[in-house]
Amino acid sequence: MAIVGCGSGSSSSSGGFFSNNNNVVPGTQGRVVLNFDNPPPGVDSIQAVFLDVNGQRLGEPIKVPITGADFFIDDVPAQAVGLEVDYLRNGGFALFESFHLRGTKTTIGRVEASSTDAPQLRAAPPQRTKWTSTVGPAAFHVEASGNPGADQAAQKVVFKVRGVGYSPAPIGFSNKDGPGFGDLFWDGGQNIPNAGILLDWSRIWKRDLENIRPRFNAVRCYSLIAEHLNDNGQFANPPVVRTHQKFLDACWNNGDKPVYVLVGIPLPADCFFAVHDPALRANFERVLASTLAQTKDHPAVMGYTFFNEQGGANAWGGDPSVSDYYWTQIQKYSQQIKAGAPDKLCGFAYFDAPSNVSTANASGYLAQYGGSIDYWGVNAFQGTTTVGTLAPYKTLTTAKKPVLFTEFAVPATGHRDKSVSSGSSPTQAGVDSIYADSTTIGLAAQAMTNVLPGTLSDEIVAGMLYFEWCDEYWKQDPNLPHYNTTKAGHEGGEAAALSQMPNGFNDEEGFGLHAISLNGRAISALFSPFDTNAATANNRPDNLTPRTELLEAVTNAFKPIR
Repeated sequence: MAIVGCGSGSSSSSGGFFSNNNNVVPGTQGRVVLNFDNPPPGVDSIQAVFLDVNGQRLGEPIKVPITGADFFIDDVPAQAVGLEVDYLRNGGFALFESFHLRGTKTTIGRVEASSTDAPQLRAAPPQRTKWTSTVGPAAFHVEASGNPGADQAAQKVVFKVRGVGYSPAPIGFSNKDGPGFGDLFWDGGQNIPNAGILLDWSRIWKRDLENIRPRFNAVRCYSLIAEHLNDNGQFANPPVVRTHQKFLDACWNNGDKPVYVLVGIPLPADCFFAVHDPALRANFERVLASTLAQTKDHPAVMGYTFFNEQGGANAWGGDPSVSDYYWTQIQKYSQQIKAGAPDKLCGFAYFDAPSNVSTANASGYLAQYGGSIDYWGVNAFQGTTTVGTLAPYKTLTTAKKPVLFTEFAVPATGHRDKSVSSGSSPTQAGVDSIYADSTTIGLAAQAMTNVLPGTLSDEIVAGMLYFEWCDEYWKQDPNLPHYNTTKAGHEGGEAAALSQMPNGFNDEEGFGLHAISLNGRAISALFSPFDTNAATANNRPDNLTPRTELLEAVTNAFKPIR
């Protein structure tokens, strides 16, 4: 491909975009011509973004079909000196990136050659964020240095988390499946043995982040890990290492209105109980260490959750033989995180189980083993009040820490068929009758309007991550013989009290601020990181449709986010 500037001035190829010489002079506003001399095999379009002298993006991406004719882009920003090109197959995910000087003809051959064309951008000042937590009133504090941008002063400031859970699993995909345990944030373009050049998920998160940024100041990623499974569902030896630089850089946005990331390291039950699979535990302990090493210095990272909803009443003081072991492991991993990433926050996400918290506190576990924990994370789903949820945390003394609602929400869906077969279990007809309309969305919105402001203003609460950005169709587990489910269908869940779930059902697949739908692909045409050419995959991101009233209710309750 060649890129030719037309009536736009030119930049010297010895300037700062490809070297450390910062004498590049941006062109005047004008036209750029794209000429495709030799497009990579299988590529049918590109996505182009203009860059300034620092390599920062200017304006929105421009999607360009590859044809035999020249393609003209007008109204090019005057400060543009370069162009970033993502090569697309089937109109979908990026196969590779290349970089070009504006006004200089640069010919690209096969796609494999483009990895060597990345520019040496102007050296940026060191960037760092240091996080701490306090109680009374509860808060996180962030100290940014280097280039904090318009969003942060270069000193410690109080930071209230007003974020969203982010797990954009496509329809037909399950976060329980390998290779990434729900890690949808890793960099493509890595040449993995026996897997070729991998695709990535950037078409999804590049779109979503720019909609998240004006509404939320943080995202919780449930799995963002440095090692994945191989194609037989096992950990590889040597490990399959995945990096996350592109996603974290996009979240940081050079310090301008950053979206901070709570990194999920999903340690399984085998890491917390005496009866366990030694090999699985060893693998995840290695993943913990490698993920810390990879992410600890990135300014977008605010901290970590090292498990999600592990351990019941016995582990929280009900059975000392279980509790002693469980809390020793919590101490072990939290100390490891604080030693490896001392500038970041450390915690976990636990159930909304006030009696368990009270029992563990009375037994001394929170104070004895929780010294390296910076916040108590709670996944709560309440449509009316959080008084009971927060009560045991307010009674803590030496173990007192800020409470972070690592999940909080009600579903925006209901069931047209409200029948149940036994207890709270719906019938199959009820499961299949899930729907959302203005009434169900309005009831969820009103519940959040009532409960969120008071919860966020409570003196023990350091913030909240709303659950979640979009629906996940794989979430609702089957409950035979009452009902069955699939990961490709939108299905409802168990019956619940109206005071908790305003539409009467705990629909795990209906919590999204956005509904999802297929975007011109078959459910079976899923992304596969082990498909060396992805020729049969249609990787278009699913459509998102905002549940507007609920989205506005949540974002209004969260203001101000900065």
